[in-house]
Amino acid sequence: MILCLVTDRRRLGAAMGARQGEWIDLLRQQVEAAVSAGVDVVQVREPDLEAAQLTHLIRDLMTHVEGTATRLLVNDRVDVAIAAKASGVHLKERSMLPEHVRAITPPHFMITCSVHTITAAVARKSADLLIAGTVLPTASKPAVDYLNKAGLEEIVEAAAQQPVLGIGGLDVASIP
Repeated sequence: MILCLVTDRRRLGAAMGARQGEWIDLLRQQVEAAVSAGVDVVQVREPDLEAAQLTHLIRDLMTHVEGTATRLLVNDRVDVAIAAKASGVHLKERSMLPEHVRAITPPHFMITCSVHTITAAVARKSADLLIAGTVLPTASKPAVDYLNKAGLEEIVEAAAQQPVLGIGGLDVASIP
């Protein structure tokens, strides 16, 4: 099993009743706790941060990840991931293909990709990990076409031996 944390400092801050100025600190604490708990992958998904601010945040978070098994990925910002020396990048389904990213990144740079269809899964065979979703309803994705169990199974089958992580609305009770 692969455990993955996808960050969202705004939702985290709101859930904690924190002021906006405290959100980054809460995010740091959340990532530190995830690393301590042995989470495999932390995907930093903070799309509203400008490149310089995001790069600074990733560099800071990498100090908590270095020397552990946790991999820190930047969501869809290959430039920031390279500049901050992150463990890798998570690409949206409509982003660059993983083989193009591999051509410009260092060895051992992890590449994960969002997929929502069988076609996307097949096109992203060179990724280290596919993240398939949204599987079931969630608060953050209330109006999408969900894969449900059957759609996730189809993507897993199309991916053959490539690892696939289901995301969205899954918990221990929903996994047979």
